[in-house]
Amino acid sequence: SFFTSSNYAISFFDHLEMGQVILSKFPIEDTIYFFSTVVKRPFVTAILRLPNHERLAVTAMHLKAGGRPPDFEKRLKMLSQFFKFQRAYSYTHWILGGDANMSHYPNDAPIPHMVDAFNDMYSNDSLTYDSTSNSIIPIIRPHLHPDTRQHRLDRFYLSPSLFDSFKVSNYFTFAKDLIDSIQLHPSDHWGLCISLSPLSKDDLIQRILLYRQENRMLSKALEPLRQAF
Repeated sequence: SFFTSSNYAISFFDHLEMGQVILSKFPIEDTIYFFSTVVKRPFVTAILRLPNHERLAVTAMHLKAGGRPPDFEKRLKMLSQFFKFQRAYSYTHWILGGDANMSHYPNDAPIPHMVDAFNDMYSNDSLTYDSTSNSIIPIIRPHLHPDTRQHRLDRFYLSPSLFDSFKVSNYFTFAKDLIDSIQLHPSDHWGLCISLSPLSKDDLIQRILLYRQENRMLSKALEPLRQAF
């Protein structure tokens, strides 16, 4: 069984472009809604009570799509608005996930204040938009056919405190099977799942060496340890 972010959210967002719902196996103590002024899409945050009585904030997002400069600016503005909203709360462990629509580097650069979970795993199974194998994309976007785009549009971001305590132990896509009755895939995106495990001392050393080798920035809490190596 699952706890839901709120049944209220499903009906309340009918007049918007996209809605968000969070399902959790842990009790949801509160649900917080933030509305971006950029596009009519909410950020929905569920405050989960974990078995150790700590609180974990989980936010579902759906950023503006598109590869034009105005689209890059709208995505950044949506994230900027969210981070201002986030600073009003004292939760240190935070997960931000969903359809980031980021695929145009360097315009879609790593977002500030959070760590991309993909950078801790480098999974080969990370493409969530694959027009070469998803049967529903030519139907909903016939004007782009034939389309060969493959992107990592959907992402999970971890707060630095969460990243400093846990590692990404699994990172994979799912929902790639056809629906039997219609012989189509359920969505134009694959689902994305990550698993988190407590960070051991060996994991920490391996992460530090990996980030040093690839010249990636560590979170502030790991920086003194990186200097020690």
